[in-house]
Amino acid sequence: MPPHRLARGRTWLMRHVAAGLACLFCVAIGTAVLDDYDVFIDSPQQRETAEITLDYVWGRSEALLNHPDLNRTYGMVFEALLLGAERLLGLEDSRSVYLLR
Repeated sequence: MPPHRLARGRTWLMRHVAAGLACLFCVAIGTAVLDDYDVFIDSPQQRETAEITLDYVWGRSEALLNHPDLNRTYGMVFEALLLGAERLLGLEDSRSVYLLR
């Protein structure tokens, strides 16, 4: 194999290793500071809207049609998935719920 091809291969490998290490570093930092994040001010409202929406979808309640303060600007698919995961995992305390979110 010609020497210039070996050098090009090493350069490619070094770039990809460096990018992988940078990604791992970012994941490690994110994991380390996860507990320092706070709850957004509208998180309880988002969760309540998701509960009302899921109850309506499953036919448990008609509250979605009558709720005067319902803010329909939230992304309900994402919120519904989070609420489903919360119920699947059996999370009940607020800390666990908001760390999941």
